[in-house]
Amino acid sequence: MDDPFLRRFFGEPSEDEQPRRSMPHREEGLGSGVILSADGYILTANHVVQGADEVKVDLPNGEKGVLAKVIGADPRRTSRC
Repeated sequence: MDDPFLRRFFGEPSEDEQPRRSMPHREEGLGSGVILSADGYILTANHVVQGADEVKVDLPNGEKGVLAKVIGADPRRTSRC
């Protein structure tokens, strides 16, 4: 780990390097849900939306990436397999 190139990614900055600012992090995941009503309510597990800044939904009619709004969550009911 004394290689300056690898140190940039995995180690502490050397004395001649400036500390790097943290890079933005983007994480994506998939989940499933059930459409409950014609006006767009969807039920899914809490862990699918937990901590999400943005949620997009692909619909059965072929529409992709429809922006969704989380209106409620129940973290007490989260279970993971």
